[in-house]
Amino acid sequence: MKRRHARLAWLQHAGRFFHRTRRHSSGPESPASPEFPESPASPESPGSPGSPPASTSTSTSTLGSALLLVLLAVLGIGLTSLLQRCSAPRIAAEQQAAQERALLAVLPPGSFDNQPLVQPLALTAEPLASTAALLGYQPPRPAFIASRDGQPSAVILQVRVPKGYAGPIQLLIGISVDGRVLGISVREHHETPGLGARIEPQYSDWLLGFNGKSRRSPTDAGWAVQRDNGTFDQMAGATITSRAMVKAVHQALQYVDGQRAQLFGSAQQPSAAPPADDDAAAESAAHDSGTTQEDTHD
Repeated sequence: MKRRHARLAWLQHAGRFFHRTRRHSSGPESPASPEFPESPASPESPGSPGSPPASTSTSTSTLGSALLLVLLAVLGIGLTSLLQRCSAPRIAAEQQAAQERALLAVLPPGSFDNQPLVQPLALTAEPLASTAALLGYQPPRPAFIASRDGQPSAVILQVRVPKGYAGPIQLLIGISVDGRVLGISVREHHETPGLGARIEPQYSDWLLGFNGKSRRSPTDAGWAVQRDNGTFDQMAGATITSRAMVKAVHQALQYVDGQRAQLFGSAQQPSAAPPADDDAAAESAAHDSGTTQEDTHD
């Protein structure tokens, strides 16, 4: 019995010694701390190091987006400018070719072997008021001289018809060195579709009636529509347009006849009209006078 009590006393003594040794090696315990303390997950405070404030992060993101937009805008402008520079010569060449086709359409093929548009001729005839009245522009627009084998063969005039039915009409008129109409092209007009707009070749061949005519063929009196006892048929329902066109072509021929020295130098003088032309014109007028129709357009 005594031996058992001695053994228990020794175990208690050993236990207290072990406990004191453990406390001394691990440091003082905090009685309020649990054995496995939990630290709740919480976002870092704005002021803690390593985490920038929320306002600074938002400002940085906005600035980056703005810089990206500016960069894209500058890049787009640069590419557009580069494309324009690269395509400018081609566009200019196409515009020049289109203008040449429109201008040269009033000259018959084979009637010239130069490039009339390269050296336009400034019209400086005096008095200026007379020139402007005949061609409709003030100051007159440049003319273009066509030549063949080094000699002038024709002139292209830019003519403005001031009193069309719905406003001015812009024409190109080709006139040969002997004073005859070679062709007429309408560049711009505002005439009524289906009536005065038939001055365009895609709608009618009315303009072809001027080809081959000169200032002397028909006579000055014959340069009028049939309704006014002249040679030229008027477009049905577009008498005002027809009158304006006949007058403009006649005045262009008068201008060329009076400014031959400026236009052609000492080239061939205009040929006299054959006597039979007036008789043929009168016969044609008598034949067509009964078939001409008028609308309320004019």
